[in-house]
Amino acid sequence: MPLYQLKAQFLIRFYLKVTRPGSEKGSEYVKPRIQVNDVSGCCLNRARICEYDGTCMRHCAAPGDVEAAVIHAVTSSGLGEAITERTSMIAINDPAILAEVSAASEAYEVALMTNDMEAMDALFWHSPLTVRYGTGDAQYGIDEIREFRKARAGGSPQRKVIRRSVTTFGSHFAVTNIEFIREDSPSVGRQSQSWTKFPEGWRVVSAHVSLQKAAHSPLRA
Repeated sequence: MPLYQLKAQFLIRFYLKVTRPGSEKGSEYVKPRIQVNDVSGCCLNRARICEYDGTCMRHCAAPGDVEAAVIHAVTSSGLGEAITERTSMIAINDPAILAEVSAASEAYEVALMTNDMEAMDALFWHSPLTVRYGTGDAQYGIDEIREFRKARAGGSPQRKVIRRSVTTFGSHFAVTNIEFIREDSPSVGRQSQSWTKFPEGWRVVSAHVSLQKAAHSPLRA
């Protein structure tokens, strides 16, 4: 069973209770039920909440659908505020985590400017799911990314970072965004990277680089 289904069942079994229509609040409770089918060949059907007792008739399972059913049950139970309070406790830009991601991002910039392919490779997730979009190219999977770097004679054009934004969410996910100026182009570039912390450290799991006209950035000197 997919992990998101297990999480949904856990929430429903241990956290959620809903009042039946017509009963006094708190006098009668039932556990919401979710019937989840195999997600293979999933269609576009959405979760359909059929009764206020939390019953969710499933015709086609998807993570968002199960999530919607859980949210409905939470709202109906009156426990939404408590669970919202728990989920809102995720730390945004914890100083220690922010320092880790900032250091990893800066290390990548140094590796890019020195064409240190070994260091760049070490900072990307070694997975076929890693994606990189360039200014005129795209790579799916770490193998394609490696081949792209090997084929790029002289490495990346030199550039100067003119603006950087780093945001961390909890202790295992972050996004970094920079604006830069290339020596060989009058345009302002933008780079976005999604980082995830694995046992071996922070790794880029998705990256996107684009070029915009210089007028789009007020920071260009």
